[in-house]
Amino acid sequence: MLICGTDLQAIGAIDECRRRGIRVPEELSITGFDDIEHTAIVAPPLTTVKVMEGQALTPALPLETKVIERESLGAAPDIARLRSGPPPRRAASISCKT
Repeated sequence: MLICGTDLQAIGAIDECRRRGIRVPEELSITGFDDIEHTAIVAPPLTTVKVMEGQALTPALPLETKVIERESLGAAPDIARLRSGPPPRRAASISCKT
């Protein structure tokens, strides 16, 4: 998962993934922050965090936010599998022909 500081960074990341052949959200989930207008028209539509209107940005106070979930997020990982650790590695087989 890639969490970007702004929606513009996330849109740029989606574009770079497209150029490199990385499928969003199947291979990489991306989310932004701001909920700018472009997030709904990007392909795939960008999931973003919106700060509710009328709030002053004061570091000491929590912000009221809303997650706008769109198609840029993939399925959640299988937590049980993650807790049990990675799958066992198979021994590499090396074939030597002379």
